[in-house]
Amino acid sequence: MLAQNTEDNAELIKLSNRYENTLPSRIRGIFQGTNPLFVFAMKDMTDNTIKNLEKGRDMETIVAELGNEMNRYHEKIAQIKIFLNMRKSVAGVRWQEIKNSYNYQKLNGLQEFNFGRLRVGKSRYISKVNSGNYKEYLADLSHTFLRPKTYKGINLSFPNPEIYFLDYKIYHPSLFNGMNIKLYQVMQKDFDEIKPLINKSKEGHSLTFWERRKLDNNIADISYLFSNAMPFIRGSSAANLALVYGLYQMAGIEAAL
Repeated sequence: MLAQNTEDNAELIKLSNRYENTLPSRIRGIFQGTNPLFVFAMKDMTDNTIKNLEKGRDMETIVAELGNEMNRYHEKIAQIKIFLNMRKSVAGVRWQEIKNSYNYQKLNGLQEFNFGRLRVGKSRYISKVNSGNYKEYLADLSHTFLRPKTYKGINLSFPNPEIYFLDYKIYHPSLFNGMNIKLYQVMQKDFDEIKPLINKSKEGHSLTFWERRKLDNNIADISYLFSNAMPFIRGSSAANLALVYGLYQMAGIEAAL
């Protein structure tokens, strides 16, 4: 489904610069939709995380940059979706609406603009899990009395034992009133403790059993705290994976999650 005039082709080329010169008009034919484009986003997010960590950026900056990179990619993905929808309409492609996609997304129910946006406010964040797909996991999770309330001084998420309309609610801690600062401080401490191990591995030296265990435990802690906090309105899981991949890649280890 190629554009029919020169102006459309020129705009499509501009729009597709981040996608290996693949025209959005051909994405549906090549990839059967936009989902595979997330692979490009994950690679860039991981690579940029490594660069920022190597530059000595702190964890708060790392997380913010992860969100910014994710949001930039999803804006492009939203623009591609808008283009594909407009190509079906009688009115045709309206480039100004594609370039300024935020209002269009809100009006038409697209959610890409929320990816990578840090959540703010005093209230806890609620995520929903479909109970039909995760029965065994939710059965274990429902035993709230066995779960700790905090970890390293950080409030943890907790599930609501009641099920509403097949959705299981999980409440994530508020990041208001300095809790986000405490979160990043703990994540930073975990990272600082393993920097010598990462450097040792990068220099070609093998880690001892206990050093590798320390590396794994600290990365697991960072991931655990990040996933409990759910710092973004959407996309926290993807950002968490990019951070974990980046930390292991820095140590020369391929992460298998």
